[in-house]
Amino acid sequence: MVLAAKNNKFIGNLGETLAKNYLRRLGYAILAANFRVGHKELDLIAAKNGRVVFFEIKTRMHDNLAPEECLADKQTRRLKSAL
Repeated sequence: MVLAAKNNKFIGNLGETLAKNYLRRLGYAILAANFRVGHKELDLIAAKNGRVVFFEIKTRMHDNLAPEECLADKQTRRLKSAL
């Protein structure tokens, strides 16, 4: 169990690094990573063309789900409350 948790953390960190690099290539400025609001966390906050955008990064080792299917309703509510 501990090994799986460490592997998940590694994969999550890798996904966030890849996302940051991708967003930078698209012209976004990364304002914050792993920004905490109480017990809630926003993975990435970035800006481009005068707009601030909040990103929840989900890294998967398979393609079984569409990106919008990866967030449970509870997670969506928590993200909204963090904003």
